[in-house]
Amino acid sequence: MDQDELESQLEKQIQYLVRSAEAFDAGHQDEAPRIATTIRILLHESRRSRSLLGLLRVRGKIQILSTSTFDFKTDKTYGTCTLTGFETDSQGMRVVPQYDRVARSRPMPAHQWWNEVIFRMPQMDKYTRRDFVLFCANKDGGAHVDSHPEKFKRIKDGNINFTGKKDGEEFKFTNILECAVRQMAYEILNSPDVQALVHS
Repeated sequence: MDQDELESQLEKQIQYLVRSAEAFDAGHQDEAPRIATTIRILLHESRRSRSLLGLLRVRGKIQILSTSTFDFKTDKTYGTCTLTGFETDSQGMRVVPQYDRVARSRPMPAHQWWNEVIFRMPQMDKYTRRDFVLFCANKDGGAHVDSHPEKFKRIKDGNINFTGKKDGEEFKFTNILECAVRQMAYEILNSPDVQALVHS
């Protein structure tokens, strides 16, 4: 592809992200794998494939907004998904994306954003944005459907050592992965460097 074709692809992928994010916010959380697949196209680099931002030669130059509420390298925290929050109503408590309701946000280089730890729970591994995106896109219906690796099955099933209560009964939070992926879309779409690429 030449430069014009790559730029056209970038605009297309960003529009996919916008539409999937809107559908997610309208109640269709099953859009999360599509969001993850688009983010993978934009950012994932491997021995066999290049990211779209890499092909555009900007992946190593741009910054992406991080709304992660903790820095696991310095902050002492029991364990959390740093991209999600909770809302409570008459139906009980549920996991939601943070959107702009965060204590801090900051731009960071794209490769650092991609590999930032955004989930940790006691007796569980740490997970980065890359981990969440590739699992959602490659295993959970984005580009492929496959059996869930055991370490992600716990997250999908809500077995994360954290539960809520409604009418005296405990319930599990099973949509952390989806809400975290939606928050990543928010971060990308609200990054000035990404906006400048699309509108240049």
